[in-house]
Amino acid sequence: MCYLCCIYIVQFKIQKDMKTIRYISLGLIFAMGLAVALITSCVKQNQEGSDSSFQKQMLKEPCGCQTDAGCDPAPVVEAWTKAQYDAFGVAYKGSAKVEIAPGITLEKIKANDHELVFDDADACTITLAVKNGNIYQAYTFNTQCADNYTFSGKDVSGIKYGAYTCAPCDCQDEIITCTQAYYPTGDVDVLHYAGPNHRERDDNTNYVNKHTAIHSSIATDGGTSYISRFYLNFDLNDFYHTKNTQIKNTFLYLYGDNIEGHWSNTVTENRHVFNRVVDDWEDTTITWSNQPNVDETTNVITDHIVGTIDDQSTENYVFDLGSILLENGKLRDDFKGISCRPYQEDINDYYRRFSFANRRFGDEALFPTLKIQYVLPLPVIKFENEIFRVTNNDDLKALFKNVQYKWTINGEENTGESFRLESASSSYNVQLQIIITNNIGEISEHNISRTFCP
Repeated sequence: MCYLCCIYIVQFKIQKDMKTIRYISLGLIFAMGLAVALITSCVKQNQEGSDSSFQKQMLKEPCGCQTDAGCDPAPVVEAWTKAQYDAFGVAYKGSAKVEIAPGITLEKIKANDHELVFDDADACTITLAVKNGNIYQAYTFNTQCADNYTFSGKDVSGIKYGAYTCAPCDCQDEIITCTQAYYPTGDVDVLHYAGPNHRERDDNTNYVNKHTAIHSSIATDGGTSYISRFYLNFDLNDFYHTKNTQIKNTFLYLYGDNIEGHWSNTVTENRHVFNRVVDDWEDTTITWSNQPNVDETTNVITDHIVGTIDDQSTENYVFDLGSILLENGKLRDDFKGISCRPYQEDINDYYRRFSFANRRFGDEALFPTLKIQYVLPLPVIKFENEIFRVTNNDDLKALFKNVQYKWTINGEENTGESFRLESASSSYNVQLQIIITNNIGEISEHNISRTFCP
């Protein structure tokens, strides 16, 4: 479960609606002023020009830990309306350098050029509204990515600042880690017999519907020795539709079939080797004669698999295949499946067998399963026009078909990717629970908390 920190969004307002007071003592006036100063927490600035109280309030907000996560130095630019621009933040005026957030300064360097500089900025994002002729836009920067940015052009006649978000130092990286599980789309043995046409089987025989197990073995059948390998394939195309997701690890789960076990003689170790398949193949047509190529520059060699001919084992095993399937956090481009064969294939060095249920075994819980742990961008909560919305979740939706969103906002519960509030408030305490169910029914939960002061 992933627990994430609050992010504070600060906007400002000077309260003007003071009641008319005919008579009050000087002491009471002083007390009231002090009380107002102490209780004001969400203040929106709607007057033009810089204000020192605005700056002090802003700088009190806690910015914190830097991250080494990859990010884009270019701003995210959104089209705004004049009304949005007018309602936003504080207008920058004059030519003085102004610290608009911790470690971030804005300065007019030419007639229509304004330079934004991120000097040792904390882990924040900051939004500025820009008027360019009759065009209004919002620029949002990640302060850990950008060094500086210049707003330039003869029509840049206004820049406003007034919203930034920061992460306190006890926060976790803004990612979530979720595991997806895949059953095979292909799983089959290929066999080679030492003797020709053994039981009307040869190197051109396809075994897709002949077994309910997959085997890697060197053994004998009716006195004739043979070698068996198996192949697995998984549909991982959803990963190629993601943009910002990495793979942390991959594990292959294989389950004893309770019929044919693992065994070896007392002399030879029962070890096997996994490789990455790099050619296309189909389990309905593959044979020993037309096996696809595998990459042998990397492999995973198992430890000794327990079991003897007299005391066969049906143990389950989990194999870490990241070294043959992954490169720099991505699935290798030439991935076409997984192969397994006996380590050191000497057809006369029997007995050795490695046997697991395949997808024709009948019990789904025993199907070969590839589990991939994905590292995804943390979904982002957006609040605009009284609507709360989950964004930055395209990769999550590409990889997981069953994702639920449960909101609690100021005690009010709701579900869905977005919804409109029934009533307005001066501040919103938001808890979002993301419930992710993978392909085999395993559930992970991730919680995000935010505070919004519109």
